[in-house]
Amino acid sequence: MHQSFSLGRIAGVKVGANWSVIVIIWLIAWSLADERFPAVAPGYGTGAYWLAGVLAAVTFFLCLLAHEFAHSLVARHFGVGVEGIVLWLFGGVSKFTDEAPSADAELKVAVAGPAASMGIALVFFAFTRVMDASGGSPLIAAGLGWLGWFNGGLALFNLVPAFPLDGGRVLRAWLWKRHGDKANATSVAANAGRLFA
Repeated sequence: MHQSFSLGRIAGVKVGANWSVIVIIWLIAWSLADERFPAVAPGYGTGAYWLAGVLAAVTFFLCLLAHEFAHSLVARHFGVGVEGIVLWLFGGVSKFTDEAPSADAELKVAVAGPAASMGIALVFFAFTRVMDASGGSPLIAAGLGWLGWFNGGLALFNLVPAFPLDGGRVLRAWLWKRHGDKANATSVAANAGRLFA
């Protein structure tokens, strides 16, 4: 996936986005502002729903960036070159210049993203509970809850054992470590990916 514009660097890692991100942010914001938020947090004006929808959509893409950044940080720890991160229509992609040096390294790089997403989900759920318990804004609580569920879903979806999803890379790492044959492990994980597709 090629980037359409640059978003700068974070800790030395280049971050860019494809034009499709703008479309998805708008679609998410529209869906939240027009349907979900009015249903779960009634009584607000159209402007408030749209503001909450846009903020939630942008925050979600920042969460995707955190997911990919976790992959990149762990990859760099194991000496894997990181070309950059590109956000696009279906999420994000970390571009590595070479492969992980071992099955253990591959496993840790693959798990880092879903672990980050699950951690983020738990934080949003905790904030939602605090908002509910303290009588805070139902609209803000709705946005936090949506972000929690979406990040949790992102973590679980990425763990599906289908290459090139993170779960497919976990499967490849496990097979690689068990049989010592990286090429065969990659082939099996790729076939699992085709099956799930």
